Amino acid sequence: MVDDLSLEKSILLTLAYYDILGGYPLTAFEVYKYLIGYTQVLPFDELLSFLTDNQRLKKDVSHQNGFYFLKNRENPVKERVERQKVSDQKWKKLKKAVSWLRIIPFIKAAAVSGSLAINNARSESDWDLFIIAESGHIWTVRALLIALTQLMGQRRHGQIIQDKICLNWFIADQSLELGLKSVSQAQFISQLTPLWGKEEFDKFFSANQWTKQHLPFSVEKRNNLREIKQNVLICGLSGLLKPIFNLKIVEKKLKKWQKERIVKKNKPEYLSFTLNEMKKNTQAHLCLSDETLILQYPDSRDLQIHRLYARKIKEILSNCG
Repeated sequence: MVDDLSLEKSILLTLAYYDILGGYPLTAFEVYKYLIGYTQVLPFDELLSFLTDNQRLKKDVSHQNGFYFLKNRENPVKERVERQKVSDQKWKKLKKAVSWLRIIPFIKAAAVSGSLAINNARSESDWDLFIIAESGHIWTVRALLIALTQLMGQRRHGQIIQDKICLNWFIADQSLELGLKSVSQAQFISQLTPLWGKEEFDKFFSANQWTKQHLPFSVEKRNNLREIKQNVLICGLSGLLKPIFNLKIVEKKLKKWQKERIVKKNKPEYLSFTLNEMKKNTQAHLCLSDETLILQYPDSRDLQIHRLYARKIKEILSNCG
């Protein structure tokens, strides 16, 4: 049996989360897929009936052209359609640019995250990449990617943002479980769109089954719907580069150089050197470890969302009684 009040809260919390992401309306299936924290068995058709018929829910939720969103949001469906068109164009540009990134050795897998992953990009948006690197080479991968994207004119830097590659998440393939276990991180994982490395992402999604605690009906994008095919020439060049950079001294030197630059540019309270430190420090938006590199400038988008969402939760729960 469906718990009406509990399901109402979960739907409102889900719509509120995507409202915070920029007024992103959801289809009924997206509400189901991203539904936050509903712990009972819930077939999709029961959720659909609830969305359609529940009178209490209609006080707070609008329905237009197959999309659901919180009331008092102007033209979100029109905005979503427009952003879908913008995103389609960005995907075409991104796939041409990102195919060259496969020349970098020690990259096991790559995915798109952020607004483009859910086709919600604005014209001024950049391209957020999530990289899984071979353990022991995470700093080398970052350094080489920075150099290559800079050479290509594709690196996001300072105020140069539109259609640029943002390298803000790296994890090592021996540390696939993300330690920041929150609703926003669960949503982040569920939205990832792999570009290559299907087997590695299968391991990644399996290592992060904790997300089901927050999103019990989520379905990861395991089918590489945006797959970038391997180019034989690029693959060959990557093979030639691998022995050149496959030295511990290279990783050590590149780590030292990058950490010094990052630490020098940022306030101490923004820095953490393990995920445990980052969890304890509510101001930290950079993690500089050999297992996880998180570099969010000028502030953590995750922390911004968390703050806004915490306020929204209080408001929704008080209204629901």
